[in-house]
Amino acid sequence: MSQQALIRNRLISSISTNFIRQPLIMALSLIGSIVVARVLGPELLAILGAITAITSSILVFADLGITKSIPKIMPDLSVQHGRFAAQQSAQKLLRFKVGITAVCFVVLLILVFSGVWQVGGSALPLTTAAFLIVGFKLFLHAWRDIREQEWVAGLKVKKLASLQIFIAILTPTLTILTAVVWQDPYLVALAATLPAGIQIFLLTRGIGNDLDGSSTINDKPA
Repeated sequence: MSQQALIRNRLISSISTNFIRQPLIMALSLIGSIVVARVLGPELLAILGAITAITSSILVFADLGITKSIPKIMPDLSVQHGRFAAQQSAQKLLRFKVGITAVCFVVLLILVFSGVWQVGGSALPLTTAAFLIVGFKLFLHAWRDIREQEWVAGLKVKKLASLQIFIAILTPTLTILTAVVWQDPYLVALAATLPAGIQIFLLTRGIGNDLDGSSTINDKPA
């Protein structure tokens, strides 16, 4: 099979997989959020929501449109400089995003430990553990982005989608079980990071290479 035919087949396969993946991920996330909210109650849920909101806010601010820009620039870079050079450029952009994320987290810590976070007594009484969890979630998210980009550059889109579906099922399962057993928002937040760690491990080790029975197109620099 020619390279163009292989790329076309994988594109069609990835589109069909995404048609199933996106609604499934959204539905599972919604179900998990509803169950956890009913188990924890308003007060504990507010702490969990604050951890999630802080993490999401930093990620959105630090992204700077990098995540969405990579798929748009990859084709042009691949044509002009080769797929390996395009992958290297994407990795540099992601590392820049990691640096911005780290700076934002340091600024957050300065605000917290300088007392600015608690000005007026209106802030939630989050403990130091909450901000450590935020930092851990940011670290895992950045590491996962880099590993996922390596798989996308290697044209393992279908394998990546299958792995993401597995993680989408695992995440609400773990958070619901943790909420039911311990009813602790900090433990629930940690449980939500465990699937990301598993995903990073699988992406790094390349487990599941035979999910679609296809090989990766090699494009190494001369």
